[in-house]
Amino acid sequence: MRALTHIWDRRIALLLLADLALVLAVFLGVSWGYYGRGDLDFLVNYDGLERILVVVVSVVLGLYLSGLYTQLRVTSRVSLAMQLFSVFGITLIIQGMLSYSIKTISRGGYGLHLPRIFMMSGVAACFAAVFTWRLFYGSVLFRRMDSEGILFLGSDGVVCEIAERMAQQPESGFRVVGYLAPEPAPHACEALGRHLGTPADVSRALAETRASRIVAGMMDRRHQLPMDVLLDLSRDGFPIEDAAATYERVCGRFCSRDFRPSQFIFDRGLVSRPGSMAMQSIYTNVVALISIIATLPLMLLIGLAVKLSSRGPALIVETRLGQHAVPFSINRFRIWRQVDGVEGFSRPMTAVGRFLNRFHLDRLPLLFNVLRGELALVGPTPDRPEFAAEVSRYVPFYPQRQMVKPGLTGWSQINALRRTAPDALTALEYDLYYTKHLSVSLDAYILLSRMRQILTGV
Repeated sequence: MRALTHIWDRRIALLLLADLALVLAVFLGVSWGYYGRGDLDFLVNYDGLERILVVVVSVVLGLYLSGLYTQLRVTSRVSLAMQLFSVFGITLIIQGMLSYSIKTISRGGYGLHLPRIFMMSGVAACFAAVFTWRLFYGSVLFRRMDSEGILFLGSDGVVCEIAERMAQQPESGFRVVGYLAPEPAPHACEALGRHLGTPADVSRALAETRASRIVAGMMDRRHQLPMDVLLDLSRDGFPIEDAAATYERVCGRFCSRDFRPSQFIFDRGLVSRPGSMAMQSIYTNVVALISIIATLPLMLLIGLAVKLSSRGPALIVETRLGQHAVPFSINRFRIWRQVDGVEGFSRPMTAVGRFLNRFHLDRLPLLFNVLRGELALVGPTPDRPEFAAEVSRYVPFYPQRQMVKPGLTGWSQINALRRTAPDALTALEYDLYYTKHLSVSLDAYILLSRMRQILTGV
């Protein structure tokens, strides 16, 4: 769970809990209004509570897929209303699908869907309640929640990037109060706020700004730090953190600019995580087996469509590097036309290939690699051997990303989609963050984020 505390601020966690409680309360209220004195009988003897909980989970999942846990501030009521229409549309679709489900799934054999009039009344009431709550939260509560005041020591590149990220994401709960440095930072670092003096003025700056945390830049850690004052503050329990740790927490990336080779020896998170990897293997294999059984007919149809759409094989075979740089072969559905003398991405896509590429269905055969233990559901991108060898010449610690299994999707992939053309070093920083914080909760977050990106394109 430690990685999720980096990703989700307490504000988002509290909002999630509040949404769960609100939706549950609304549907319980509708149940009481719909059944009257028979409400308790419906909840207990007719699987009513289980059916309502399915709706609650569906609504919260819709809120997540609509990005309503990413942007907490309400910039437009119309935009919020449109997002909520999508949320409850998803909920009604799920209910429609469940109405055809096998009734024996539920405890009492009544199915997992709610009666139609009950559901429509609940959706209308819930829409009004969530809309009002989100407006109130975004315009009143969010602004009144305390942010953690950050005082920076130094103004180097890492510190500037941290400050810029904090400014871009007010939902993170951080507020830059200023910085201390021998000289004012250049104009490009305006996100650092006011220049409050030199590092020797730390006591005065803390009293003026009421900062709740100090972040020390990497250059100023080695020179001109008021060690006696910082030691006294540390002994008194005042939070003091180096820029690399804050960078990792705020940006979700390993800080390669502050890299020291000794970290791979003394930082146990970067050395190995056998417990987390063992747990990952268990649920990865279970999910892969179920997915193969469920999608095998679809894979056969896709293979036939690819074969009939253009000349060439249905599957292409490629070599990739797995855990500990062990090579293995992967199969993917062909999405390109075969043109003599033309290789790589310059080849035109087939009509079938464009559809497969849009929804990543060309990767379905990779589930067999997952079942064989060569891939995980989540992990770094499996590299081509020649690419890994080339990058390793310039980035000595690049092979460290191969400490874990590569994955169908990963932390670097979902973050790369939000940025333009990330270089290999940036992707490596995301991969090293993942290897350091590998956990079931982080994998679940990545899979949900990937699902949202595929469905919404965001």
